[in-house]
Amino acid sequence: MSPDFAALALERRHTLAPLDELPQGLDAFFHGLQGRWLRRRSQAAGLALDAERALRDCEALSGADAAELGRRLADARAWMTLDAREAKGHLVEVLAVVGQMAARTLGMQPYAVQFMGALAIQRGALAEMATGEGKTLTVALAGVMAGFSGRSCHVITANDYLARRDAEEMAPLYQACGLSVASMGTELEPE
Repeated sequence: MSPDFAALALERRHTLAPLDELPQGLDAFFHGLQGRWLRRRSQAAGLALDAERALRDCEALSGADAAELGRRLADARAWMTLDAREAKGHLVEVLAVVGQMAARTLGMQPYAVQFMGALAIQRGALAEMATGEGKTLTVALAGVMAGFSGRSCHVITANDYLARRDAEEMAPLYQACGLSVASMGTELEPE
């Protein structure tokens, strides 16, 4: 650290405005409420617990036969149709069934971080994932859940190649779940 910068930093540390007095009485009560309304706690801890449960349930379904998995898939679709956000409290079970379908149709066993990302997307949050964590499968899991609810789902990606590749790679999962998939790019007419 240069001496000038150190002196400036020391001066800045000593010239900060003093803190205002803490609110008292009802002002303190309402100030506390406002602070809680404005601050939103991270959802990561709850998502991680639900993702671990989905992973365990998904692995437990690996021994289920095709008829049993088909029945569970029908239940998942019904729950999502009734409650597009939380599947009538069965969202983790729905995700586990979709994860097992991914394992069977694509040969891709989802990881907990992928379940966590799909849950975040389904619950309306943004999910940031590092390179190599499996964003394509994560979005496909969330896309199937959105499709089960009867809503249209548009996955937007960085370029035409990725849109086409992801649609083609994930098509077996969508089709096995009774959904359709398509991709579009700049080569299409605007209509």
